[in-house]
Amino acid sequence: MKKLFATMLFVCVCAIGSAAAPEASQKADIDALTRQAQELGDAMVAGDVDKIREIFAEDWVSVSSKGTVVTRDSVLDNFKSGKDKLASFTIDHIDVLVLGNIAAVHGAVTEKRTFGGKDTSGKLLWTDICEKRDGKWVIIRSAGAKATEIGRAHV
Repeated sequence: MKKLFATMLFVCVCAIGSAAAPEASQKADIDALTRQAQELGDAMVAGDVDKIREIFAEDWVSVSSKGTVVTRDSVLDNFKSGKDKLASFTIDHIDVLVLGNIAAVHGAVTEKRTFGGKDTSGKLLWTDICEKRDGKWVIIRSAGAKATEIGRAHV
């Protein structure tokens, strides 16, 4: 899993690094996706499951660093039950690459969080793959890992 995430992150960084400055038509999408990342974190802090449901596509899937499949329903259930609690977060860095109706969004976030009563706070590196559906961006796939895990990963 760590190698898969490290490879995915490397490909996104290379693609973004080689991309030219965004055209004016892409600027609105880049701004919307950047706002969406902030709105998702804000919704998680507030425990706003309706907003989280709106941002994650119904078919959204991720794989945790432990190799378990995570779905939108499981995320919503964890926030509803209080098992997952995001107390605060700061987006430290974000990059967005828009390719038509698909986008790669990756960045770093520092968060104060508990999961199942255990402190899971720290710096997280993440990548979201988004799709524009009916004129609105939704997250369709995600991958993330604590920054310390990435530091040990080998590409």
